[in-house]
Amino acid sequence: CGMAAPWATLNPDNRVDQLPQPFRTINKILEDVLQAVGEQIGEIDRRRKSAEYEHGLLQASPSKVVAVAGSVTCSHAEARGMPRIAIGTSHGEVCIVDTTKQEVIAQKHALGDGEAVHCIAL
Repeated sequence: CGMAAPWATLNPDNRVDQLPQPFRTINKILEDVLQAVGEQIGEIDRRRKSAEYEHGLLQASPSKVVAVAGSVTCSHAEARGMPRIAIGTSHGEVCIVDTTKQEVIAQKHALGDGEAVHCIAL
């Protein structure tokens, strides 16, 4: 046998088909855009996983304190954007708070003494 060619030149997977000229230019532009997008996605992922991302949220202090008996054990707000919140307390009371007026608009002792409200819905 004569001299064998190296495997790299004989491997058909190493062969790259050359596209005609306008398509090579388009292909190069697409590869550059996709590479830039991939780098931006990588940068966003790195920032999202950093400690500064998690702790960069602004703190909001309460604008009003509404006194209720006991401690709040559960609450519910309607998804439709109604300005009311239902609150259940450790003393068995259920309160409806109007968030625009910032006051309790209805209050009912729903359960017996010593029973806390654990689930509530409007």
